[in-house]
Amino acid sequence: MKSSIKCLKSLFIITIGSIILSESIYARSRQEVIPAGHWIFDGLSRIVMDSGRTDFVFYGPMTLSEIERHLSKVDYERLSDDAAVRFDQIKEYIEYETPASFGSDMLKIQAELEANLEGYYKNEEAVERVYDRYHQKPLMYIPLKITLEDYFAMSMDLRVAQTQGYKIKHKNYSNVPLAADAFDLNFPHDYYFATGHDFTDSTGLSFIFGTMASNFNRSLSGSVAQSEYFTGATYADLSVWSGNFRYKMNVSQFNPDRYMYTHEIGMLLGSKLQFTARESLFVYAPMELRYLAPWNIFHGFAAWKDYETRREGGESNTCDYMCLKLDYAPVRNTRLYGIFAMDQFQMPTEADDPDDCTPRGFGFQAGTEVFIPFGEGAFHIWLEGTYTDPYMYIKASPNWSLVRYYQDLMGPMQDDFYTEWYGTPWGPDTVGGEISIGYENAGKWSVTLDYLFKACGEYSGDKVFRGLDWNWKDRDKSKAAEADSKYKDWAYPSKDYDGTPGADDAKDKQNYRTPHGTTEYVNRIALRGTMTPAKGLSFMVQPAFTYVINSGNTEGETKKGVEIAVSVSKKFF
Repeated sequence: MKSSIKCLKSLFIITIGSIILSESIYARSRQEVIPAGHWIFDGLSRIVMDSGRTDFVFYGPMTLSEIERHLSKVDYERLSDDAAVRFDQIKEYIEYETPASFGSDMLKIQAELEANLEGYYKNEEAVERVYDRYHQKPLMYIPLKITLEDYFAMSMDLRVAQTQGYKIKHKNYSNVPLAADAFDLNFPHDYYFATGHDFTDSTGLSFIFGTMASNFNRSLSGSVAQSEYFTGATYADLSVWSGNFRYKMNVSQFNPDRYMYTHEIGMLLGSKLQFTARESLFVYAPMELRYLAPWNIFHGFAAWKDYETRREGGESNTCDYMCLKLDYAPVRNTRLYGIFAMDQFQMPTEADDPDDCTPRGFGFQAGTEVFIPFGEGAFHIWLEGTYTDPYMYIKASPNWSLVRYYQDLMGPMQDDFYTEWYGTPWGPDTVGGEISIGYENAGKWSVTLDYLFKACGEYSGDKVFRGLDWNWKDRDKSKAAEADSKYKDWAYPSKDYDGTPGADDAKDKQNYRTPHGTTEYVNRIALRGTMTPAKGLSFMVQPAFTYVINSGNTEGETKKGVEIAVSVSKKFF
C-alpha cells in the first residue's frame, strides 16, 4: 500500500511539474465538456431566463462549443447587471489561458489545480448528511486534458480524496484522507473523449464518450427522470442540434451486461416553450446494436420475450422507460417546468386481472424558478415538488431495475455495495417538495435558505436493498436457479412468492400508493453562505437542522440532527 501511494505521489509531481515548467499558453478547446451540476449551467440558465425565453440549456453535459452557441443568441445590452456578470464569467472561463500547458501550437496537455479544505460535524448518526458525499469536495482536484485545438478534447481527473465509505461515516470530520484505507483509489471518476463540428452558425454535432455527471433537467432536488446524483455510468452520446431542434442518441453502461439505450428529441415551440421526449430501453444482457436504430420505438422489438424468463408474466431482463418534459418561460426571469417519467403503465383491464400482479411505475416533478434583479445581484426563489410511485425504477429483478451498484476498493465499505437510482436520489415511494430562497451577488457572495419536506414510504431511498441476504449481482448462470429461489426477498410483487395465483398479498402490493406502510416524515432546513474575496478563492459555511418523524419507518421513532459544514477552496491555475 505504501509503495502504491509513493508511486502515485511521484507520478503526480512529475506530471504537474512538467506542465507548470512549460512556457506555452493556450486557451480552452471548444470540445471540452462541462458536466451537469457545474456552475456554468446555473449561469447559463440565469442568462437565458433574464432574456425572457427558454432554450436547450437546462441539462448537461455540454461542450463549450454548444455553450458558446447559446451565448451568441443573447442580447448582452439588454441583460440585467447580475446576468451580464454571469455572461462575462462564462466567456472568461471559455477564453481562459492556463499557464499549466505543454505541447505544440495544436496538440497539447493542459492541467488545472484546485485545492479544497473542508470540515464537518453532525450529532446524530441516524440522520443523513445534508452536505453529503455528492457535495463534499476532494482535497485536491486536477483535471488533465489532451486537446487538438477545437477538433477534439480528452480529459481525466486526478484527485486526492476520501473513499465513499469514509465520506458517509458519522464520525468523519474532514475531507483529508488521514488513514491509509481512507484514500480513494477508484479515480479517475470523470473522464471523456469529445469531438464535434459546427456546420453553420446554428447547426452543430457533438460526440461524447466518457463518465461524468449527466441529467435530464436542471433540478433543485434531482431530476425525477435522470439526475446528476446517478454517478459512474459510462456512456456514448451523439447529439445534433439546429436552431429549434435537437436530437440525441445515447448508450449508457450501468454495470457489466447492464445497458440503457436512449433516443431523445427536443423542440423549441417559439421562444417561450420547450418540449423534450425521451424513450429508453434498459437491458440486462450484453450490448446489442439493434437498439441503436434511430427513431426507434423500442416496444416493436418485444425485447422482453428474447431473454431467459425468471419471473411470471413472460417479462424478463428489460425495462422500458419514457420521459416527457415541458419548460415554459411566461415572463422575463421566470420559468415553469414539468416532467413525467414512466417505467410501467397498466391498463385498467390489466390491473383488474386477478392473475396480473404487475405494479404501475410513474414519477412526476414540477417546479418554478424566479429571479428578481436587485442592486448588484438578484433574489432567487426556487420551488419544486416530486412524486414517485412505490415501484418507480423497480422491476421484477434488481438486475433490470433502474439502479447502478458499485463499491470501494478499500476502506470501511469495500465489502458493501452502494446503490444509486437513475432518477431522483429520493428513490421510489416518496412525495415531497423543496423551496430555496436566497440572494446572489454573482462573483462576490450569496446566502440561501433551503427547506425540504418529504414523506417517505417503506421502499424509499435505498431501503429495498437493505438486508438482502443474496448477491443479486451474480452473473454466474450456473447459479440462476439458486438466485431465482431467492426472489422472495425482493420488493416486487409476485404471485409465485406471495401465494397462489390471485393471492391477496401480491395484489395488495400491486396497489400500493405513495407513501405506503409506516411513513417517515423528513423536515430539513439549511442556511448556506458563500463568499469570494479574491479571484479563485472562495469560502462556504452551511449549518443545517433535520427533524425526522418515524425515522427508519418505525412508528414513534423521532430523530433530530444538527450539522455544520465549512469549506475553503482555492484554484491555482
